[in-house]
Amino acid sequence: MGLWIVVLGLGCGGAEEAPPATNVAEEVEAPEEEPLADAAPEVEEEAAEEEPGEEPAEPAEAEAAEPEAPEPAAAAPSDAPPPDAPEAAPDAVEDAADGSASAEEEPEEPAEPEPTGPLTYRLDPSKGRLYVLVRYQRGGLGGALGHDHVIVAQGWSGTVTWDQDDPSACAVSIDVPVGGLSVDPGNSRSWEGLDGSTSDGDKSTITKNFSGEKQLFSSRFPDIRYRSSSCQRQGSSVNVTGAITIRGVSKTITLPMTIDASDDSFSASGTFRANHTDFGFKPFRALAGALKNDDGLKFVVNVRGTAASR
Repeated sequence: MGLWIVVLGLGCGGAEEAPPATNVAEEVEAPEEEPLADAAPEVEEEAAEEEPGEEPAEPAEAEAAEPEAPEPAAAAPSDAPPPDAPEAAPDAVEDAADGSASAEEEPEEPAEPEPTGPLTYRLDPSKGRLYVLVRYQRGGLGGALGHDHVIVAQGWSGTVTWDQDDPSACAVSIDVPVGGLSVDPGNSRSWEGLDGSTSDGDKSTITKNFSGEKQLFSSRFPDIRYRSSSCQRQGSSVNVTGAITIRGVSKTITLPMTIDASDDSFSASGTFRANHTDFGFKPFRALAGALKNDDGLKFVVNVRGTAASR
């Protein structure tokens, strides 16, 4: 708040020696009339200057009132404590400044360890590979006409239950629809180092042949199934034993698998071999047997999944 101070100064000339008493009355009376005559115009002039306005009086009042407007600014700063508030202890001020908890707060309890035990994972066919390598028999009369093929499973489903601390608690279940088997799709031939490609017409013929009654007989046995029976750790891998069922015939195989599992994801890979005749049917043949497939089959398993439940 500003403070206006009006200072009025009174000037006095130096005192002269008083004249003789006999002349005081004369000198006093003569100057009395002149100052009065001279003073009157000055007063009138001042009055004339002030008269136009009673209106100027308003600004004068406004000017006088102005000093009172800033009075709120005289309030104590916002960060100053109230007059009657007790001073904060230095420790409390430090705590408030750095955001740390006061000494009275209890320490946080340590997080409980995550429960252990088997986890169930749902396998994702779009992120894994299940396929069979079918080779033609070399050395026959029609050998020059034969080709190896990669038969890839599509639209399959499966789950794995796995306990990192107890592999014997594992359980694997996979179902593959025969109708989802595809001949040399995409770049699958490169997975086995095979050159060339297969025409759409040849793919259709091969699919019709392996789905027929003399092969997989898909109209009667629409699915290929795998169910594990035991798991045993063997060095850096796990031997997974189970039965694969093709064309209604089951065969028990032991498959060495490389397994990597976490609380969120699961992956496993391995290969095994079996024969057509293990499942009660013969390899495909044509041209009176001059062109035929080899009895041996190579199965490749490379699956990935995410945790479904504990």
